[in-house]
Amino acid sequence: LPGRRRCPLPLHSCHQRRSSEASSAASFLQEEEGLISHCTGQSLQGSQVLNSEPRDSSATALLSAIVACERGRQWQQAIALLLSREQADCGLLDASHFSSTISACGKGSRWELACWLLADCMPRASVAPNVVACNAAANACGLTGRWAQALAWFRELRALRLHPTVASCNTAISACSRVSRWERCLALFWEMLPLPQKPQKLHAEKPLELLLPGGQGEGSAQGNNINNNNNSNNNKSNNNIINNNNNNHINSMPKPNMATVGAVISSLERSQQSQRALQVLALCGRIGLRPDVAACNAALSACEKAQRWEKALGILEEMRAGVWGELAKPDEVSHNAVISACEKRGQWRLALGLLRSM
Repeated sequence: LPGRRRCPLPLHSCHQRRSSEASSAASFLQEEEGLISHCTGQSLQGSQVLNSEPRDSSATALLSAIVACERGRQWQQAIALLLSREQADCGLLDASHFSSTISACGKGSRWELACWLLADCMPRASVAPNVVACNAAANACGLTGRWAQALAWFRELRALRLHPTVASCNTAISACSRVSRWERCLALFWEMLPLPQKPQKLHAEKPLELLLPGGQGEGSAQGNNINNNNNSNNNKSNNNIINNNNNNHINSMPKPNMATVGAVISSLERSQQSQRALQVLALCGRIGLRPDVAACNAALSACEKAQRWEKALGILEEMRAGVWGELAKPDEVSHNAVISACEKRGQWRLALGLLRSM
């Protein structure tokens, strides 16, 4: 709705809300009242919706109906089922009902409603947020380009003493990848790597602690380059911060999977960071992953944009030879990227040869 206020951002504790934050949430709810009442056929009056008289209803049936609405991208109906007087028995609702409704809002590009459900409605219904609900809210923000809000929900997991899953990390990385925030993608990926596989060269331009979630803002990170002439005290301070981050997250961060790698490489490809894209691809073997064709094609596209036809040709030859297995067999997209890279550097004989071999 035009002129609608923004939903309050994630808090360090969803159970300890100050009066000003409650007022902001109430204001947001009031402005959304007309929209939601159209869906439910009734007027929402603050927390009265969540405190209505209990009705005979099956929690499983309610969840199935909400999931059906979520899969059908019917976010209005999902909210109606969750919040209407007929169904909103506080004893009936649990985190799965809210998670599915939040996901439905995300698919309908209603990121503010998703945040409102998680930050305001769940605490009022005495339902503790879980990892799935936070992931759904982060995804809702990421799908609409709100990468900062997605990272805020990712940080909220630790504040709630919840362990991030690989889906949590992939959701945050994808949110940053969609808006070409490659530094953030790379920092999250670095954080997921086991200690022996952490390559410091991936972060040669910026202090790592500025890129990690929970670090300083984007504006602060842009103006801070590592200088080889920094005094030893600053270097020790930076190293201490990095080591502290490692100790805090080593037991809570999951190992990356191929979806993680693909999202990171795609972000680097869009930002024309071909060397880093190749570094991430090369790391797959060290962390026990076999690249798939999507990850390889993203790396080939990065080489094509950087006019690095030799690197692109080398990757294609490895894909053809089956170095990375059947999932990385080259397709038409792979060949097109390499042919384009050769064309940009005047390698017409190679381009013709690749065309004939397709």
